[in-house]
Amino acid sequence: MVSQQAETLFQISALNVIDKNIFDIIRFAPNILTYFEQHENAYRKLTTVEVNSEFIEAILSVSQLQDGSTLLFIHPVHKIRELAQQQIGGSAKYTFATLPARSKQMKHLITVAKRAVKSKSPLLLCGEEGVGKSSLAMAIHNECEFKAGPFITVNCRTLSSDNMSREILGFDADNGLPSKFELAHGGTLLLEKVEYLNQELQSVLLKLLKTGLVSRSDSQRLIPVNFQLITSTSSDLSAYVAQGSFGRQLYYAISNNELTLSPLRNRKEDIALHIERLLADYEKRHQVHIQIDPVALDVLLAFAWPGNDPELKSRMERLLLNRSSNRIQLKDIPDHIKHNADGHPQHNSPMLTLEALEKKAIIQAWDTYDGKMSEMAKALAIGRTTLWRKIDKYGLSEKLR
Repeated sequence: MVSQQAETLFQISALNVIDKNIFDIIRFAPNILTYFEQHENAYRKLTTVEVNSEFIEAILSVSQLQDGSTLLFIHPVHKIRELAQQQIGGSAKYTFATLPARSKQMKHLITVAKRAVKSKSPLLLCGEEGVGKSSLAMAIHNECEFKAGPFITVNCRTLSSDNMSREILGFDADNGLPSKFELAHGGTLLLEKVEYLNQELQSVLLKLLKTGLVSRSDSQRLIPVNFQLITSTSSDLSAYVAQGSFGRQLYYAISNNELTLSPLRNRKEDIALHIERLLADYEKRHQVHIQIDPVALDVLLAFAWPGNDPELKSRMERLLLNRSSNRIQLKDIPDHIKHNADGHPQHNSPMLTLEALEKKAIIQAWDTYDGKMSEMAKALAIGRTTLWRKIDKYGLSEKLR
């Protein structure tokens, strides 16, 4: 017997399978086959089956009857996935139309991004911290074929090496946890700071891009997924490739469409647009009209804003809070912005030598990663052998114990 729901979920016709061996129709995973072979019951096992050369994800229950026959129940998995997506997925609030883009650089970048989206290939977003990579990713999501699906973000830097695979790949044990790839199915997955992805997940991601299949951390079953992949980095990813900490083939696979966002200091028109929008938002929230003197505006436009968008927003909020009147004048601008308004990052301390910078970076990495050499080398974008050589060169062996 074959129910109508089974026909729908397994994409089969009852008339074509009645009186045939079920194992000739459906290819089950080994753990599911065990329940049939040993005549045992199973309850709600999440698995993947193969029917007519198509992989279908389903939740199965197996019930052995007293007369020796077997009932196989198929539960729709998409409703469970949709619920998880609603709980974890974020909202992609930006579109290409709402991105702050008045400068030629940003307008050109948006034009290129629109072309890249149509290729349906992975996109790599590069640029300094705070330049708006996540906002651009949201806009790309809202333009791609998966715009009706979830927008899932994973910051690879915030995950420890020990738990990264389990957190991203999910697991079947206990009640199970879907992988981030499964949650992004039918939508977009943004992997921020992709240079921190460990070697295992780099291999998984490369295989996924080739096959469209992924397995959970404690399982061999293959799960079909389809989504728009976006990765982002604030580092020179090619340097990680050169050092051997990031796979060359994966780098090629995700960088076909590489988009680089210029720092805010190189986009004066966008600084002005940001300020206008921040003023308009403040006026709306506080029911007040704010003006800004041209001289004060010029000083703000000339500042380097090394922290890019977040720094500009934070400084403007503080400036609006501490203003002397509803007309912002030069006297309201903080001294460090007025004195450093030359369009270049400021260095208030003496310039360090390259050796001093290297020593400082190694010590900082040691403190951050608790002496774990592999993670230190990855963060510094050098090989472990090179790291040991530099530690010995600078006489840091005793200091770092």
